Parts: sequence; structure tokens; C-alpha cells
Amino acid sequence: MTLSAISGRSPDGALYEFFIDKSKYGDCLNIWWPYVRGESWGACGGDGLPPSTAFGRRNPEEVFAKPFGFLNDAPRATTHRLISGFARTNVHRVRVVYLDRDGARQEAPVQLTQLTARKLEPLEDSEPFGFWVAFVPRSAGHRPIEVTAYAAGGERLGAPFTLERP
Repeated sequence: MTLSAISGRSPDGALYEFFIDKSKYGDCLNIWWPYVRGESWGACGGDGLPPSTAFGRRNPEEVFAKPFGFLNDAPRATTHRLISGFARTNVHRVRVVYLDRDGARQEAPVQLTQLTARKLEPLEDSEPFGFWVAFVPRSAGHRPIEVTAYAAGGERLGAPFTLERP
């Protein structure tokens, strides 16, 4: 069973698709670049989404949007790095900010989708959740990335989450 969740383009025009796949390994989250052979990745585990650590291990009730994993490269598909993650159902917008080479704050393009109970029905054990995808230029280097969640009225939900990169 495969469930398409987000389809879009990177800032340089490369088509990508995020989908959920139920397999013998559990529920899998996958990013696929349809026009680039061999350029895809994913993570599988457990039954039901979002995973128990989607919003962290300490005080997860205070986290509204969080990256899942690290920055990913798809050099044959796009000149950008991709970062993605989960959002709570009350999140209307996710903002991703990185520092450019000069140390100036820049906002990355973000696409957010909310996966409703109805859409997730085939997965049986899953609860509604949001999933977002953002693109950060390689020139951002190893500086931190800040992720902030916002409600429909524009108010910030919780504190920003900072992804520190090695």
C-alpha cells in the first residue's frame, strides 16, 4: 500500500514526491525524485505514524514542528539540500531559517501538508499529522537551521527548534 503525501519541485525545478509505504518493515517514509534514476531515500520502522520520537524524547508536547533526520543530499536531482519533518495537526505554516555565508538569516521555501485521519485510513494505526519539506542551499554550510511552527492566525506555536549540524 502506497500513499502519496506531497509532490512538488525544489527551488531549481527538480520534481520530488514524498510518500508513505506500508511494508513488511513497518510504515516507511520515502522521498523520491521521479526523473533521476537511483535518487531516493527513506526510513522504515514500527507500525503507525507519526513515530513515537517525531517530536523528540524530552517534552514532546511542547514541540510543534521538528526535523526528521538530517539534511539530505540528492546531488543528481537538485543543487539544494532537503530537510523534512513532522508537524502537529494545529500547525498551519512551518518556517525554516538558515544563515547564509555572510551570516544573514534567510528563509527556505517550505511545503507543508496535513495528513488527516481520512487520508491515513489505509494505514490503520496512524494518527493525523503534518509533514513538511524544505530546501536549503549548499552554501548554508554547517551553520544551524531554525524551524518554527505557526498557527492559522499567525501566532508562533512553542519555541523554535534548532537543528545543529556537525
